[in-house]
Formats: sequence, C-alpha cells, structure tokens
Amino acid sequence: MFRKGLSQKYIFALVIKLFSLLELSTVQKFEHLASSFADELNGVFFRCKNDELWTLEYISPGVENLLGFTQKEILGNMEYAPGNLILPEDAKRVQDEILNRADKDEKLTLEYRIRTKSGKIKWIREINIPIFDSGKLVCFEGYIRDVSAQYYSVQNSNIYEDTLELLADGEPLDYILKRLIEAIEKEFNGCFASTLQLRGEKLYPVANNKLPKEYNDALEGLIPGENVGACGRAVTLKERVVHQDIENHPNWSEVHDILKRAGLKSCWSEPIISSAGEAMGTFALYWKYKREPHDLDLRKLRGIVHLAGIAMEKKSRE
Repeated sequence: MFRKGLSQKYIFALVIKLFSLLELSTVQKFEHLASSFADELNGVFFRCKNDELWTLEYISPGVENLLGFTQKEILGNMEYAPGNLILPEDAKRVQDEILNRADKDEKLTLEYRIRTKSGKIKWIREINIPIFDSGKLVCFEGYIRDVSAQYYSVQNSNIYEDTLELLADGEPLDYILKRLIEAIEKEFNGCFASTLQLRGEKLYPVANNKLPKEYNDALEGLIPGENVGACGRAVTLKERVVHQDIENHPNWSEVHDILKRAGLKSCWSEPIISSAGEAMGTFALYWKYKREPHDLDLRKLRGIVHLAGIAMEKKSRE
C-alpha cells in the first residue's frame, strides 16, 4: 500500500492526524481508514464510548489476533469492554490519566495490561484522541498494539550497545547514567528515575534527573539503613525494595513534606551490585501514583540496572 521505506511511525502520525480531522458524521470514513491502515501498523484501531467501561463501538478486524475476540463478540458488549479487560491493578491509573486529559483536545498515550479471551496477559500501548460534539466529549478514537515483547529485555534495545560504546569512548559516569535514566523513562510511561552511588558510607545522587532539586538535595550524603527510604534499605540489604505507598510508609517519614510537594507516591529501588557482590549504589523509579511492579516491569528494570553496574564498576577501576 505504501512506498518502500515509509516508516510505521510516519504512517501512524498521518492516520491519527486524519482521524483528528474527521467529523462525527463520517463514521464510515473512520472505519474504512482504520481497516486500511491497521494491517500496515500491526495493531488495531478502535472507537469507544465515553462511558464508565469505554464500551467499544468500532474495532478493526485484527482484534481477534490481538485479544482473541471476534468483532461480533466484543462490539457493544459491556462484559468485554476495555474497562473490564484491563487488569484491576492498572485500571485506576488508566482512568485517572484519561480523566485528567479528557477535556483537552490532544492525543494521549497509555500503557496497561489487558487480559485476552484465553486468559493470557498482554501489555498494550494505546494512543487515543478525544472526539467532541458541540463541546461535549462523546467518544475516543485511537490505536492499540501489543508491546509485551518490549518488556522482556532492555538488552534487545539499542541502549545496551550504546552504553558499551559510551564506556569504550571514555564518557564520564554521570553522562552514561543520565542516558540510562532517559532510556528507562521512555520505556516506563510516567516514571522518574534516579541513581545513587555509594561513596564510603554515604549515598550521593549521580547524573541529572527530573526529580525536584529539593528532593535530590535531601538525598545528598544519605546514610543507608534498613529504615531509610527505599534506596537506603536496598543498598543495606542488597535486595530490591518496593514501596507502593511511600506517603504512609514509616521509612519515608523524614521527607514526608518534600514527597507531598513533589507529588511522589511510589518507589522501586534496585541495588547496583559489583561482580564481587558489593553494593555500589541504587537505581530507583518513582511514580506519582501508587504502582506495584510486575514480572515484565522487573525484567526491564534489571536490564538497566545491569548496565548501570557495568558502568559504575568500570569507572571505579579507572
């Protein structure tokens, strides 16, 4: 259908732009375009109501390959509406993100897990645009695709080779870690990443990040301990620490006011361990909502932490 070399990213941007220009009365045009482009993009186009469960009004034929349901089974069926298929652990977050952006006429990107007809769990990336009629939000139109494979190994991405190249080129540690922070923040929609390095008996932030300066300053010279946040505990015990609700966790009482001002709700901290088994620091992810990691999340985080460990250990020997 398209000339050779035209990227999927360009095709999708074009389709979304076309959809955003369509009137509500041009439903058949939407469905015709969606059916034409869906195969090219290896995904599924949809239209759903602006109701509690986002009941589907249209979905392109590829839905059977993606979710196992036929169009006939899923269209207009509240039992199989997206709101009932998205995992409960992700549903509240998705709902909040949609509500926060629903009054804005702009596209929204979401990532969540969904249960297929066979019971298999898949990671889905969705891009949607709100459709208004006389100023009232009536439905959403967009595109979804399976991104589960991206959650299995960061080493399959360019960041693995890039990190090794940066080390070979002699780039400083803070620059390499900054690149890893940027990489993980792209992979995890909505997270804030941070690295701490253990120097002597204290932890210090390394590399620029998007966390507030006030919070980074509080981490400067942090003395680790089992009861000190997530990173202080992780580096002490040399094990992953997940605090899903840091606002109410006793380990965070000393920085409670800072957390509140920053809007941070959850933290996952992974210790960076040397080849000799010594703790060198931590790599942490922060969220502005309560979120607990799952297996695919942890695989991705471990990949990044492995690279951070290679970089830290090599630089410590120079």
